[in-house]
Amino acid sequence: MIFKLSQADTEKAKEVMAFLRSFGMTQCLKLFTEQWELLLKQQMETEVVEAKPEVQSPLASQADGIAPSQPLRVLSIKYRVVTSLGTEDDLWQPSGSNFLAPAFPAGAGVPFDAYEEVKRKDSVRLVPTKPYFKEPPPSNLPLDSFNLRVVFESGKTGFEEEKELVISVDSLVAGRYQMLQFLDSAAFSRTVRCMDLKEDREVCLKIIRNSKDFFDQSLDEIKLLKLINASGDADENCVVKMLDFFYFKEHMCIVTELLRDNLYRFSKFNREEETELYFTLPRLQATAKQVLTGLRFLHSLDLIHSDLKPENILIKSYSRCAVKIVDFGSSCFLTDNLSSYVQSRCYRAPEVILGCKYDSGIDIWSLGAILAELATGNVLFENTSLPQMLASIASVCKELPSNMLHEGRNTYHYVTKYGAFYECCENMGLVFHYPVPDTPIKELFGYDDPLYLDFVRSCLTLDHRKRPTAEELLKHPFMHHDYGSAYSEPPPLKKKVAEADGMGTEPQ
Repeated sequence: MIFKLSQADTEKAKEVMAFLRSFGMTQCLKLFTEQWELLLKQQMETEVVEAKPEVQSPLASQADGIAPSQPLRVLSIKYRVVTSLGTEDDLWQPSGSNFLAPAFPAGAGVPFDAYEEVKRKDSVRLVPTKPYFKEPPPSNLPLDSFNLRVVFESGKTGFEEEKELVISVDSLVAGRYQMLQFLDSAAFSRTVRCMDLKEDREVCLKIIRNSKDFFDQSLDEIKLLKLINASGDADENCVVKMLDFFYFKEHMCIVTELLRDNLYRFSKFNREEETELYFTLPRLQATAKQVLTGLRFLHSLDLIHSDLKPENILIKSYSRCAVKIVDFGSSCFLTDNLSSYVQSRCYRAPEVILGCKYDSGIDIWSLGAILAELATGNVLFENTSLPQMLASIASVCKELPSNMLHEGRNTYHYVTKYGAFYECCENMGLVFHYPVPDTPIKELFGYDDPLYLDFVRSCLTLDHRKRPTAEELLKHPFMHHDYGSAYSEPPPLKKKVAEADGMGTEPQ
């Protein structure tokens, strides 16, 4: 029996994944994700689109003396991507010390209707290229250090009886922070709203999970937060302010100012309530300006955030539409040995996917995708797989330029000789993905205001060498046009489940 997956099924699956991720259930998340992707691929295999029967290029059928090629069979059209069965003859492999790669005169992202014609016109001229491979970090960087305060109970030694620090209302951490409410959980940490008894203010206590890897990662985050807070005013630069950090009962703890909901959760609640849409053009403008201010500051320190997404932008004030950038656990310096695996997939820049050299411009790409999502309520680039996502990117931003394809060390894993995107699926074999051009502007970006559209498209400049910086985007006309005030009372929302249930301790 074949089940047809609906949009509601997809939304439910995303909610389940978010739930598992938030509670650090990594094995369950991995298993669920694998099964969900298997379902998607099985549906693609059986879902032959009636509106798109087997197609053969007119040029191929009319050419004299040349046998027509086997027509491509369309399997599905979804997320602005056409998927068809593919043929191995269209793939290529690099060779030599320098790669020999197709010339890609039209870039990558050929529409389905044009693919066969491109194949017939293109003789696949191979040209030598030199893909980017990671460079080692400088060996002469200066040394630095900071002190870590260890808080312990006098007269007690040894390991704690519980591996994880128990979270319960009124418990006291380090003799200073009184727990008030459990806030959130992730694979890396848990967060709790606390009262700082010394300063008489509410704060956010981030408790790092008891793991050597997470401990090391938290040291990096503290190091970056210390640099960020010492280099400028956190409020003026729209970044979270670290107030304290210490080691307590086998856990690293980081204390920051207490902020409110993240943009993902607030936007979701706002749309579910079906009240007045919060993210109007004035508020999108205000949000973009503050995020760019934060990015300009970070980039001036040679830092890349590397994981900018709605979940990592927190609201400071609903009525003033004030936001701050948080979570520097994945951030890195330009002088680091830059990781090949950065950014959450929906907000991942094409240069990262292809394996090109990247810099702070990847944060700008993420911002463009975030603004479109806030305006529409939908992810701009779906991520069933990386090749499918590349086709989705091409449907919005046109063909990926040949210089990026030649620079990317992963290009041949995703791109055919003729500029389609491909992957091998367990149940279907080889499938090709093609962009669907000419999607209505409002469907993509939520508004058709020309300044707003130009701004978002500037953020989504495909060629990372030509993508504007945060400093340049702050001078964009969209940033200075008068759309009216972003100040107002937010639309009323129902209480969150956690608050309605009176939850004050971590869920089991």
